[in-house]
Amino acid sequence: MPMLICSPFSSLRFKELLSAMKHLPTDLEIFNEIYSSYYKKFTDFSDESRTRNHKNFVPLDIAQIAKNLRIDPDIIFSRLYSLNLKHSYSKDITEFNLFLNSMGEERHCINFPYMASILADLRDDSRKHQAAIWVSIFSLIFSALSLGVSAYRLIAVEVPKNSTNQVFPVPATSQYQQGTTVVPPRTMPIPSQLPKKSNLETQPQSPK
Repeated sequence: MPMLICSPFSSLRFKELLSAMKHLPTDLEIFNEIYSSYYKKFTDFSDESRTRNHKNFVPLDIAQIAKNLRIDPDIIFSRLYSLNLKHSYSKDITEFNLFLNSMGEERHCINFPYMASILADLRDDSRKHQAAIWVSIFSLIFSALSLGVSAYRLIAVEVPKNSTNQVFPVPATSQYQQGTTVVPPRTMPIPSQLPKKSNLETQPQSPK
């Protein structure tokens, strides 16, 4: 009996992992989701109606963000935590944080203005990257079209033009060959078909 080789690439588990990898959001996608979902909440803050402890730090619903991005909430929390370590800095005695796990009674708070500045840089880098990709694509298309036009001129124009002036050789045994050009045979009249001369033309004339 032939042995059945079970490849992990054809298993259902691998397809599930591959599907999950396709939906892994980037930093740009996470910040875009937060910005579009919480911008109105950030601007609605006022001293008269204080809906949170601090205007700049907006509490996030990690579960809702993860649902919108179709990924597990723990991954979103871990990404925000790692982004905080990446972008947080200290100046003199002041510490600037991007993301706080808790701020008083509020949990999962993000420094919204600071996040917006990081998001602007990410969008600018993304636009430059996409512009470079499109320039490369157009250059490749232009090169392919130029190559196609050159090939068309070589095959469809020059070859038929040269083939009309081509002289085909004739075997050397032909008695009508003259160099490489074929000379058509001359038609010789049959003696019986020649016009008959009159008796006056056939008799010799005496000299005067």
